[in-house]
Amino acid sequence: MASKKGLWIVLGGCAVLLLAAAVFVGGVVFVVVRHLEIRPVSTASAGQEYDRLRDRFAGQTPLIEFERDNPARFRVNRPPEQRAPGKISTLHIFAWGPRDGKIVRLDLPVWLLRLKSSSGYWHSSWRGDEFNFDDMHLTVEDIERNGPGLILDFEGRRGERVLLWTE
Repeated sequence: MASKKGLWIVLGGCAVLLLAAAVFVGGVVFVVVRHLEIRPVSTASAGQEYDRLRDRFAGQTPLIEFERDNPARFRVNRPPEQRAPGKISTLHIFAWGPRDGKIVRLDLPVWLLRLKSSSGYWHSSWRGDEFNFDDMHLTVEDIERNGPGLILDFEGRRGERVLLWTE
């Protein structure tokens, strides 16, 4: 009798944990989808929008710099360790590719980056033809120490444009 009661308690606990996990995953998906925008635009419009966004960071050195002729080579301009983390709440992503003619904009809350980087490094499942974020070994702490501002300004050889910044 007692073992049946214990079994029901264990099964009930597992059901509650599964429900909590499903609610959490659903919440994360909701946040990402709510902050995702994909829309087709002309090359000229994409260029204007990119230039307008980039002008906000005139004179600022991005945290991540690529060699224009060899995007596989990059430099991460990590802020000094003793620099206090900056107050940031959102990572903004702007990407445009001439192949599909679409702009992708995504605003990710920093807490989501912290969840995604539980191993310490900020991993990305996006691997472009020309660069891969995973090779950078960039931490969320590096991004926070950088503070609000430009993270990445990339123009690919085929016209791709990617801009990342924090606020």
